[in-house]
Amino acid sequence: MLSQETKVGFFVLAGLAALAVVTVLLGDIHLERRYRIRIIFTDISGLPEKAQVRRAGVVVGKVIDIRLVDDKAQVTASLRKDAKIHKDARARIVSFGIVGTKYLEITSGSEKEPLIEDGDTIMGIEPVSIDVAVEKVLAGVAEITDKLKEMGKEEELGKSLKRILDNIGA
Repeated sequence: MLSQETKVGFFVLAGLAALAVVTVLLGDIHLERRYRIRIIFTDISGLPEKAQVRRAGVVVGKVIDIRLVDDKAQVTASLRKDAKIHKDARARIVSFGIVGTKYLEITSGSEKEPLIEDGDTIMGIEPVSIDVAVEKVLAGVAEITDKLKEMGKEEELGKSLKRILDNIGA
């Protein structure tokens, strides 16, 4: 039969083992080999720390740090060793859907270039701001409206457009 001290010792060891397992699972500790790269952007609006890094849609890492360096955003990402990325690779910020969570999509680069090593830096592809795109569309609509007003024959133009739309619908 085991002594009381031995039973307490086994209980403490089991508790420490459970604590270690929970720490690894919940603490986001990776036991696989990884390497870090830096990606430089002028704007990373909405990209959270711990965002996924994907290549061809497959998760290959995560964002671990975001800082401002020389008026540019420097994103540090931790990638799995099996994610072969070349030095001419580029990264861009993508979102799931229109209002979805943002993540980093990285290209593999060309096989002619050497592979990225731990600590290397690549350039990011600048995201298109929705605000800027909407502003351009509205400016285009205003320009078209002004040109239509200048034509002076709005009624005839309206009839012609109606006929075109009717023909398309037929």
